[in-house]
Amino acid sequence: MLTEAPSALLWTASGCHHCEATQRLLTQLLAEGTLASLECLDVRQHVQQAESLAIHSVPTVTIGPFLFQGSHPLSEWRRWAMLTQQDKGVAVYFDHLFTIGQRHRVEWMIRRYPDWIMAFIDLLADPQVGINSRLGIGAVLEELQGTSLTAALVAPLGQLAQQHDQARIRGDACYYLALLGWPDKAAPYWQQCLNDPDATVVEIAREYLDELAES
Repeated sequence: MLTEAPSALLWTASGCHHCEATQRLLTQLLAEGTLASLECLDVRQHVQQAESLAIHSVPTVTIGPFLFQGSHPLSEWRRWAMLTQQDKGVAVYFDHLFTIGQRHRVEWMIRRYPDWIMAFIDLLADPQVGINSRLGIGAVLEELQGTSLTAALVAPLGQLAQQHDQARIRGDACYYLALLGWPDKAAPYWQQCLNDPDATVVEIAREYLDELAES
């Protein structure tokens, strides 16, 4: 993540009142030092750049590497600017995107920033993360199945399946291991999960090991 105040880029269109209001809020954050810089671009004048970022509506704002659509209050813009400097900021950002139904944006961001896929571990390890994010993670993993992106998750997911103190999370980790598309790499972790004190975790691990043996 960033180690200093982030820069912001506001995408606008002439005659957009929401764009004008958003620019005023971001200018306030710039004045107080929460933002390092602010640039405004008209989507009609920078079509190719907007398309490269999959921008289809205004106002759209990027704060550091995070992208947002629509209007938001000043407090929320300030919060996101601060989250760009925190280790788990990406996990919070993904949770936000999943919650508002932007699963495809999460996949797009991971393809753009491959290391960001590790934020899935933070989300899956957090018992407070809601069902929308858990389902969204599963859907994204299925889209990326068998790629180098998901290969990077085998070891940390395997460790989560063994080490988390909540059986539900350990069981979920066993399940998500099956979505990565690397069953041979996941097998040693499933094998170790057969010794889990929770019967449900053992059942999940045995099911996937049986499927692997039959394939």
